[in-house]
Amino acid sequence: MTFFVDNNSKWLGKNCGLGDYSEQTLPAPWYKTDFELPGGISCQCAICGLGFYELYCNGKKVGSRLLDPVVSCYDKHVYYTVYDLSGFVQFGINTIGVVLGNGWYNSTPDDIWNFQKAPWRDYPKFRLEIRNSTSGELLLGSTEKWLTTTGPIVFDALRNGEFYDARLELPVNWSCPSCKTDEWQKAELTQPPGGIPVQCSAPPISLLETIQCSPCSLFGVYDAGESMAGHCRIKVQGKCGDKVQIRYSDRLDCDGKLDCQDHSRFVFSGVVQQDEYTLKGGGIELWEPRFVYHGFRYISVLPLQGEPEILNVEARKVGTVMQAHGNFTSSSTVLNKLSQCFVRSFRACFVGMPSDNPHREKNGWTGDAHLASDSGMYHFDGSRIYDNFLEMIRDFQRPSGQIPGILPCASWGYNWGNGPAWDLALFEIPWQIYCHFGEKTELERCYSAMKKYCDYVQLMLSENRVSWGIGDHLPECPTVSAEYCSTACYQRILIIMKKTAMLLEDFEQAKRIQKLLSEQYDAFQKHYSKGDGLYANSEPTALALAAAFDLSSAPTKTAAALNRVMLENDCRAKFGVLGAKYVLRVLFEYGYSDTAYEILTQEQYPGWGYWIKQGATTLWERWHGGGSKNHVMFGDISAAMFRYLAGFRHDENFAGSRKLLLQPCFPQKLAEVDCNYCNYQIHWKRRDDVIQFRCTVPEDGNACLKLNGEEYQLESGQYQFSIGGGTSDAN
Repeated sequence: MTFFVDNNSKWLGKNCGLGDYSEQTLPAPWYKTDFELPGGISCQCAICGLGFYELYCNGKKVGSRLLDPVVSCYDKHVYYTVYDLSGFVQFGINTIGVVLGNGWYNSTPDDIWNFQKAPWRDYPKFRLEIRNSTSGELLLGSTEKWLTTTGPIVFDALRNGEFYDARLELPVNWSCPSCKTDEWQKAELTQPPGGIPVQCSAPPISLLETIQCSPCSLFGVYDAGESMAGHCRIKVQGKCGDKVQIRYSDRLDCDGKLDCQDHSRFVFSGVVQQDEYTLKGGGIELWEPRFVYHGFRYISVLPLQGEPEILNVEARKVGTVMQAHGNFTSSSTVLNKLSQCFVRSFRACFVGMPSDNPHREKNGWTGDAHLASDSGMYHFDGSRIYDNFLEMIRDFQRPSGQIPGILPCASWGYNWGNGPAWDLALFEIPWQIYCHFGEKTELERCYSAMKKYCDYVQLMLSENRVSWGIGDHLPECPTVSAEYCSTACYQRILIIMKKTAMLLEDFEQAKRIQKLLSEQYDAFQKHYSKGDGLYANSEPTALALAAAFDLSSAPTKTAAALNRVMLENDCRAKFGVLGAKYVLRVLFEYGYSDTAYEILTQEQYPGWGYWIKQGATTLWERWHGGGSKNHVMFGDISAAMFRYLAGFRHDENFAGSRKLLLQPCFPQKLAEVDCNYCNYQIHWKRRDDVIQFRCTVPEDGNACLKLNGEEYQLESGQYQFSIGGGTSDAN
């Protein structure tokens, strides 16, 4: 069924428009109207409510979506959602109601990223249509005949929080035909957003879990037990006008109080991660915010006015709905905890789009997104979760081909925070979707933007070197130059570009890209090679990128040098986010599984095991533990577990999970692995230097198993093998 194709529905909102970016945030608006249905009609409702909305019909909330619609480039596309109203409507008079929040569309605080001056910014607005499910006939549209008022949500801002005054609540039956509307006003037509309405194909944001919180100090602080994205639900009682303050953080200070210093680094006005609830009095009250989410493990719930009694605090975890299809466990406690940390961070950093963290920024950093995408797709069905993110990359790409480092982008991020190492998201994420799920739709959608980007970089090259970009972000020691990283990552971009051109049968483009690959390779040797497989100053990231991106003239020697350097460094993670992905991959690929395993599990600083030793429940932003306690950019470790320790690899000639390449590694210090992925299962266990290996190939799958120098073609079924001791790699 097609919605929003004629002018029979209008955009409703504040008619004056937002002309001054410093204007005060207004209370959330509420809308309603009555409509009549004859008997025997089924109907569907489409709504686009910016920035967020809740939909009600005859006294009931429609659907379980939260923070809908997901963010977009509002000047190009705005997303609508379609609901089946069966079970909500009735014969005769019905009432439909809408509540709006600001969301990303009307970001009010002053911040470093300029969202308060975003070109799309305006007061919340919506457009709605109800149509006959069979004929498509319009039954109701949003027009100036609707009514509007304000209610108890007196303030909401995505990075600040939500303030709710229960004394201003509307009647419980406000969205029912029986509710009086004497004090409601006539709704106003407003100018539409710049983007065209399209139905969103990405999965929704929803409530994922409710966790009972425990008091953990004398300062009104509660512990949810793990870091997450979401909000809290409080149960309180007190007098009318009593007020509760709710603050969120992922850390405590040395006195056991909430530590929020890191959260306000980039937001310059208003509170940060703080909700407030004003009681109406008269009994027990239960409340949670609707139009914000926070990143936290710890929650401070304290009286702000009066003496309200806090009866209960629950953490409500929210995020994009994802279908799990992979799980990794092993005999290593450190690996198991790291796998759990990745899953928590990936979920917390994916609320409508992939982001860097759920508290301080919530920004869709392209680098963080692609660095964690492979791991995410091993754990979850990612065939649709990146739809709106990739569309934003295309929508925010400038005509020159330039891509910003964050999404959405209100101008900040085009001239800093990007570069090939981050812009690689446009190429890597669609390619990983193809490898994991065999779907080339995103490659087709992104292909034009990919070509435009390659042309842009060619204009920016100086002696075939890329001089801008972040580089190996946040190492704990001096590392390779940003220029080296950007130049190497551009080679990875060209590799994916060539593969995509071949896949889409654009052979002329593939031929052109091959020429660029050769030119880049030659220039790389000229500028960075030190001979004998060594590059730059033999930093771990420098060696890893050269070997991983086919830039080394002697890749075996480069991998050996990398192994030597890491052993000399006691297998400590002396690299940033790029090294965190490619150092491990190169070591595993070239047979140094024992070294890679030692890096993964060693508990000295810097390293992932150090985080676990410090009690981490999620991945951190920095090796030393400063900054954010919930970041995902060091998260390729989970893909390494699936890809190498379990052996689930993808044959690019047979993309998707119907045919896999199984090639596990067996580090000497690891005794057992049990892993499943897309209904394939692998289990191996070391017994007296003999490895007992079992695998299950699902009914619709087949696999090529490489084990101990032998190759086996496996149809669906269960298989067992025994491998002699002394080996640390399958092949």
